[in-house]
Amino acid sequence: MFVNLVYSLTIKTAFAMSTTASARAPVSNLAARPSFKEKYDHFIGGQWVAPASGEYFDNISPIDGKVFTRVARGNAKDIDRAIEAAHTAFPLWSKTSAAYRSNILLKIAQIVEDNLEKLAVIETIDNGKAIRESRAADLPLVVDHFRYYAGVIRSEEGTVSCVTTFGSTEEAIEIANDTLYGLGAGVWTRDAHELYQVPRAIQAGRVWVNCYHAYPAHTPFGGYKKSGFGRETHKMMLNHYRQTKNMLISYSKTKLGFF
Repeated sequence: MFVNLVYSLTIKTAFAMSTTASARAPVSNLAARPSFKEKYDHFIGGQWVAPASGEYFDNISPIDGKVFTRVARGNAKDIDRAIEAAHTAFPLWSKTSAAYRSNILLKIAQIVEDNLEKLAVIETIDNGKAIRESRAADLPLVVDHFRYYAGVIRSEEGTVSCVTTFGSTEEAIEIANDTLYGLGAGVWTRDAHELYQVPRAIQAGRVWVNCYHAYPAHTPFGGYKKSGFGRETHKMMLNHYRQTKNMLISYSKTKLGFF
């Protein structure tokens, strides 16, 4: 009984001290900085391989201007090695089922989601953007897009803004198109006519109407003019990675036409 009493008092005292210490501990809003390896190699053919030249370059974080790791510097030999690895993998990979490929994409999405906080911090350290964007936009969209394409195959930049005035709708369109770029644009209007006509007249790959910065995985994204090539997201993007083959098969055992 005495032992139990001492044990109980010890536990309660320890709990009280822990609670007091926790209450006094300062609360930090800073994200925990992950540890990095000294250097990272190329990932080719399912393995980490050193660059052909043996050269690495410093990866400097825009946050503090300091080097946080070193990355393999690729050259033509590394590109050829990667292409050869892709050609080697293609015969087997091309025979895998849509369900198999879909499951791989789903696994990637799950791994990213399970490590979202760590990856978001790494993203911010690497490119200097606000951590809230990495947490709430970039990484969740990565998960969303992998899962979107996992479903599709079963059945099939940053922005520059300025403020200026304009005297008419026509002038607004002229100002919007007076640029070498055309990645994205936004239109805010309550006029049903403008709601349809103005987005069609603006030379941009994506135009948000009465909303902005929405990136649903099932819609194509890409720019006009010097704002990129082709389209990302949406199933049309898959056309860059496949070839269409047309097979006309007759199951009749009788002759057809001239053959």
